[in-house]
Amino acid sequence: MMSTRKRSDLLYLCLYANVVLLFSCASSYTDPLDVKTMEDLYGLLNQTTLLTGWMAAGGDPCGQNWTGVSCSGSSITSIEISGLGLGGTMTSQLSSLLSLTQLDMSCNNISGEIPSGLPPNAIFINLASNKLVGNIPMSLPSLKNLKYLNVSYNNLSEVVGNAFTDMTSLEILDISFNCFSGDLPSSFGSLQNLHSLYLQHNQFTDSVNFITNLSLTNLNIENNNFSGYVPKQFEVIPELRILNRSQTVPPHLKSSKKGAAFRSIFVSFATTYAACFFIRPGRNEQQQQQQQQQELQEL
Repeated sequence: MMSTRKRSDLLYLCLYANVVLLFSCASSYTDPLDVKTMEDLYGLLNQTTLLTGWMAAGGDPCGQNWTGVSCSGSSITSIEISGLGLGGTMTSQLSSLLSLTQLDMSCNNISGEIPSGLPPNAIFINLASNKLVGNIPMSLPSLKNLKYLNVSYNNLSEVVGNAFTDMTSLEILDISFNCFSGDLPSSFGSLQNLHSLYLQHNQFTDSVNFITNLSLTNLNIENNNFSGYVPKQFEVIPELRILNRSQTVPPHLKSSKKGAAFRSIFVSFATTYAACFFIRPGRNEQQQQQQQQQELQEL
């Protein structure tokens, strides 16, 4: 029979082996590809004093406490680092975060372009109130699950291409307060589940025909270069903003029925701004953001 001492020694060795095994697992808990992507992102950002726990090498986002990072098992599912005063740029390797569903880097000072490689299974992306330039990446249609996209209050410009083709999951889109120009993309017409669209304070031109058949509950196209008749379909949109800051509703329309007014009025959406510039949210925009928060709770 095994002596009491030998049994004690064996028990000690088993406990020691389990501790070593647990430590080994914890030290490399996060998926290695996720770790590499997060290290790349950390290396490209600056002013990172509020990113407590983050490391440029040797870190473990899911096994340690990284500010704004949430996981399911060994996979990163959410990055929420809004309003931390971050600068720098975004990594092009975000597409490696296969389990990420929520990305919020809003209200920082991040510059550069929106990378073409975004998390492929993202549901929520908020990059608002940064210093991003360039255009919306044409790879966007690959995000088949995306419901919310906000890139407002940046310095994005150029003509928006057909970057929204077959994005049937998209429900809320905010590209307001940028420098976009040209006609609206025809791919807007394919956003069959979109209910909130914010295009105000850009330099869009021509008509709004591509969005007339969308089932919208919120639409803001103020302060652009649109021209033409207000489509009859707009009269059923509960929250509609179409006038520029310099325009007022004619007195004879204030008491008219909404439908009659929209059928008869010709509106030139000529912008009152000679150049596009960055504007911080005002009262109306803050109300819009609060409304979006309510909408997000319903997603």
